[in-house]
Amino acid sequence: MWINLREAESDDASDENFYLQLLLQLQLLLRLEEDMNKVFQRDYHIKLGILTVKIFYYDTSIHNYFNPPSIGDVIVETGYEDDDQLTFYPNILTLSFLDHVKINYNILKNSFNQTPNHNAQNYDYLNKHSVQLFLNGNGIFSGYIDKESLDYDSDSRYLKFEVIDYMVLMRNLTCPHPGPPDWAGSVNDIWYQYRQAYPGLSYTVTNNLAAFRSPGFNGIYLKHNWEFNGEGNIGNPDFNRSFDIDIDPTGYDNINWFRKYLFEASSTMAEYMRRTAHEIGAVIGVEAPNKIFIVKRFSSFAFTEPELLNPKLISYKKFTHLKNILGVRTKLLRTGWYISHGEVHTVGGAVGAAFDDTSLYLDIEVVQGRCTGGINEGDNGPGSYRIYSRTYGVANDVLNGVYDPELNIGYDIPQRIIGEWTYRTRRFVHDRFETKCTGVDFSPAQFYTINENNGVPSAPLVLRPIVIRKNYTKHSTELMLLEVGQI
Repeated sequence: MWINLREAESDDASDENFYLQLLLQLQLLLRLEEDMNKVFQRDYHIKLGILTVKIFYYDTSIHNYFNPPSIGDVIVETGYEDDDQLTFYPNILTLSFLDHVKINYNILKNSFNQTPNHNAQNYDYLNKHSVQLFLNGNGIFSGYIDKESLDYDSDSRYLKFEVIDYMVLMRNLTCPHPGPPDWAGSVNDIWYQYRQAYPGLSYTVTNNLAAFRSPGFNGIYLKHNWEFNGEGNIGNPDFNRSFDIDIDPTGYDNINWFRKYLFEASSTMAEYMRRTAHEIGAVIGVEAPNKIFIVKRFSSFAFTEPELLNPKLISYKKFTHLKNILGVRTKLLRTGWYISHGEVHTVGGAVGAAFDDTSLYLDIEVVQGRCTGGINEGDNGPGSYRIYSRTYGVANDVLNGVYDPELNIGYDIPQRIIGEWTYRTRRFVHDRFETKCTGVDFSPAQFYTINENNGVPSAPLVLRPIVIRKNYTKHSTELMLLEVGQI
């Protein structure tokens, strides 16, 4: 029903007329809000097809529209969060545009001034200045503009700014203290936590790298082969379950861990994911929006088919990196229990005392660490892992140990497995490669090799990417890679 507004303005206006005016005003405000939320969208033809750039920005002016004549570099950078190479920092997109007289620079600068620096609703704020990047219709990046990165070069006449992947929001999400006293974990828990940054992340798990890297894939790539030995129930024998049982989401049994102490040892969700990666001997990261990978950090299992870089290699430099050590000491956070690997010497010979030479040894810390003990046992409990059996409707404690098929130590506690692998991989000096390659088809979940012997058959080094910098408009990539072993 439509009401004449003049009637609504009379002194004897009914409540219905009053609320109608309110509704019309609200509609007008919403329309103005839509006009303020502007979008720049343009397709660019590159070697791989159509690159689509969408820039969302907030501007109250009806005259100002971001509209640069041409695009420059489009660079997506992926890299590690920390020195231990366990988790990746948020991906960064760098965009540059030709801007002859700084018109577009000023439009973005002024639009930044029209929104606050902080807002309780992160997505509401961040989406006012955000970017989406598509290649042939498939999303390859999404994030918010870093206001402080906007700059202009008067010599080249280009403006430039950086866009931060939404994964950075996990640094702002605090962990609950005390932690939740429940059993959860494995791929399911990692999926659940990353959905806070990527609400559309699907619980689709694959161990096929080609499927994971295919355009349009939404889900998780899992490459891990730990086996967990569960305590049998009455009438049922002990049994083993592999960590990658989760590649079948309809499977009967899943590995879970007690999350309480992991939460309490972490200040943010980003720290929680870093610790989770460390506890399971894995690397966890993001290749693109809604593409998460969980790859075993150590041994040859994860890099059974490394890709040879030579056909794409333009040039490279290499340096020694991660000097070798004599021993590793693994400490269980909750109890202070130490396990030594290799040769470790401390002042006075005490187990937990200071090293006699800190440059020769490495201290690492684990939270879960062990498999024995119950929830109420104060010494080293609770047990770290359980296998939930849908078949029998019960949970089986992993009291008999974890088995890594590539270590010769049998079933053991994770504390010893992580320490042993750390020691074995740090006994030798490693090389770090910095390369320039053609193309942009490179993945942080993929391992690579370089044949340095001019085609002579040899055992090439296996290399893990630690920084990937793809330039989509120039169809080139810079990679920093770290030696992790030999085939």
